[in-house]
Amino acid sequence: MISIAELLKNPPFSQMTVLNRAADLSRKVDSADISETPDITFFIKPHTLLITTGMAFKEDSAGFCRMIEELNCLPIAGICVKLGRFIDELDPSILETADKLHFPLLQIPASWTLGITCHQLLSYLWNVENQQLLNALKIQREYSQMLIKDTPISALLAHLSRTVRQVVFLTDPFWEIIDTSLPMGKETMGMNQTIAAIKESGKFRNSPSESVPSSLYVQASRPFTAWIFPVWPASVHPHLLIVLEEEKIPYPFSYLVIEQTAAATAFSLYKNQKLKELHRRIREDFLRRLTHSTSNTDTTAFLEQGADLGLVSSDYYRFLIVGIDGLLEENNPVRSDLYSLVYDWMERHVAIFGENAILFSCQKSETIMILLQNPVENLESSLAFIREQMTAFLSVSISCAAGNPVTSLHSLPFSRIEAEEIYHQCRVEGRKAFFRTYYSQGVSELLRFVPQEHAHHFCTCILKSLAYPEQEAQVILRQTLQTYLDCQGDIAETARVLYIHRNTVKYRIARLNDLLDTPLSNPDFSLQLRLALLISKL
Repeated sequence: MISIAELLKNPPFSQMTVLNRAADLSRKVDSADISETPDITFFIKPHTLLITTGMAFKEDSAGFCRMIEELNCLPIAGICVKLGRFIDELDPSILETADKLHFPLLQIPASWTLGITCHQLLSYLWNVENQQLLNALKIQREYSQMLIKDTPISALLAHLSRTVRQVVFLTDPFWEIIDTSLPMGKETMGMNQTIAAIKESGKFRNSPSESVPSSLYVQASRPFTAWIFPVWPASVHPHLLIVLEEEKIPYPFSYLVIEQTAAATAFSLYKNQKLKELHRRIREDFLRRLTHSTSNTDTTAFLEQGADLGLVSSDYYRFLIVGIDGLLEENNPVRSDLYSLVYDWMERHVAIFGENAILFSCQKSETIMILLQNPVENLESSLAFIREQMTAFLSVSISCAAGNPVTSLHSLPFSRIEAEEIYHQCRVEGRKAFFRTYYSQGVSELLRFVPQEHAHHFCTCILKSLAYPEQEAQVILRQTLQTYLDCQGDIAETARVLYIHRNTVKYRIARLNDLLDTPLSNPDFSLQLRLALLISKL
């Protein structure tokens, strides 16, 4: 819609006179209407210019004042009054009421009829609206062509910048600049000042969906206004399209261009996100093959395949597993959105984890695997920084678990298993915002890698019915065997630990020798018994 001030700059409307000093000429005009009825308030539409002679209020200045107050509540754009036919001049009280409400009163030239005035106004407004529609169609065609040609985001921003003649840039939900309208994505001081002002204001931190589109006045050596528009690439956390208005935006239809750019950018971001997800699945497949390889696998082949991902030959490999606390409690759209945002942010800042660190996604468990290929100093400090960023911008916390370092790619699966085990253990315990490192618990942890069916068969062959005892007598014999072996075959010490007579111990050992078909004094058999007892308890 056009304002009264803009309308009065164009002939023949420049011949109209503003009657009151405090008239708000920025009011928008959408239509024009002729009426002489005193109850026009019930029939006229908002943003309309009322054209009248004031005949109904020839002897009723107070009634004219009431009509102004009622029309101002709609609100309408203003009143165009033709003086000299019924009213020679407006009463001072009318002008005073209009000034108090900043309500525009315009005088029509005496040579104009009401019909001609209304016709000219409507023709002009319709021409403006028609031109705006044509401009909108032109803009729509331009952006449709750019989308069809798969125009990159940087080109979309450059096109918008040329149209509005202002610097434009795009940020992610963490307010980090990801592209600009300048060549090679160059960043300016004004952009950094805008980001600093956004962070300081805090108005976009808690409820970004309600705060944009908006404007922000930036204090600088040359103050300017930053216009901020949301970009929603199928996400509950918008990117921000920011236009730095260092001078008045010249084009009256610029906001449509900005909105079209935001829509096209959202589409490009969504498409790029889907391509990233495909790339993640490819990386995840490589991770699966890497951590399920056998000792006979050629590591050279893995190094060649993983070279593009950043895999290098090293004597230090270590897996970290990062997860979002409470993610499984969220509904599906939010879960996917949060996971993607956290992964993308960590991918851009993977250098936090040292040189050659690689990120992998685990879609099934909705966790992020990080492969360290060099020792990292202050690992806990790096994780604390990430946790701080996630809490500040996404209102979520993250947790991390680390496996032990290994020296070769062949041993890499063990580091991943350890990280996943300690991570799962902390989750079962209900922990949040944790960082835990796996600590080996000795031979029992090594024995966990024996296939279950093999372990069961071994225990049954060695311990016979004592492997998985069901009767009380079997439980007692197993307990005696365990204690006897722990006491290094010392009968007196075994009796003392079990609080029984030495003869009872001798009797039970004799029964064990018969039951197991091999004397307990055999050193090889003693080792097998220890292993079987340990495995059967796992």
